[in-house]
Amino acid sequence: MENPIDARMRVINIVESFPDAAAVPVAGLHLSLEVRGKRFGWFMENHHGNERIEINCKSFPGVGEAMVKANDVVYYIPKMARNRGWGVGIWLDVPGIDWIEVQNLLHDAYLIMSTKTKIRSK
Repeated sequence: MENPIDARMRVINIVESFPDAAAVPVAGLHLSLEVRGKRFGWFMENHHGNERIEINCKSFPGVGEAMVKANDVVYYIPKMARNRGWGVGIWLDVPGIDWIEVQNLLHDAYLIMSTKTKIRSK
């Protein structure tokens, strides 16, 4: 299982490797994952007292469902935000996290919002 500090630092390093992206501290242990001020994901520790470490991020249609079907121990569909395009949740406090896959999912979420922010800025 991933240490919370290690998971947090891995997520920060992944996000900050993307152009114009940042992991912005919010409400204690949470991070807002943003590109040019537009959120594409959340890193959360102990969200609503659940004692878990997780990421919720935007995804392309069907990706969340496919990830859950492949591994429902690591992936889930975020309940509260599904209608806002937050299509995949990732538990980071379970064994067997594939950090390359986490990076790919975060990159896709980043691309979704990066494209939207470019379009809006024109």
